[in-house]
Amino acid sequence: VQTEPGNGTAFRIYFPVLKHETVDAAHQDDASGSDRGKRGNILVIEDEEMLRELLRSILTARGHNVIFANDGEEGLSTFVEQKDGIDIVLTDLGLPKLGGEEVVRRIRDVSRTAKVVVASGFIAPEVRDELEEMGVNYFIQKPYRTAEVLKVVDAILSTK
Repeated sequence: VQTEPGNGTAFRIYFPVLKHETVDAAHQDDASGSDRGKRGNILVIEDEEMLRELLRSILTARGHNVIFANDGEEGLSTFVEQKDGIDIVLTDLGLPKLGGEEVVRRIRDVSRTAKVVVASGFIAPEVRDELEEMGVNYFIQKPYRTAEVLKVVDAILSTK
């Protein structure tokens, strides 16, 4: 905690960084029995840097190639440019510039068969129904849990 009269107070919280060996072991425990042989190219559309880093750690430790976009417009543009090389799109719903629902809608305009995973802390039932009508069959609850992310990714890649 750092405070200065008239200037305010700043709180800093420091967390330890896990080494890849520790992350790898955790991933193996969390996803025991899953198909570890499948590797994929995953477009992650997430505006929160800390969550991007978490997903990078989870997915690259499993051997996946991860492409990041910081907002909906960048995510859509990246998908359009690289659609043939992207196996999975994992998008947050609450994105700046272009919301997650609209990103999914426009991805569907480009590709009816793209594998799309939607992540959110809360998805209203009517929004979920609309996303399912657009062909989204995979949803991940935020905050991200390693086992859940890997289970969904493995399930999608095993059907390819």
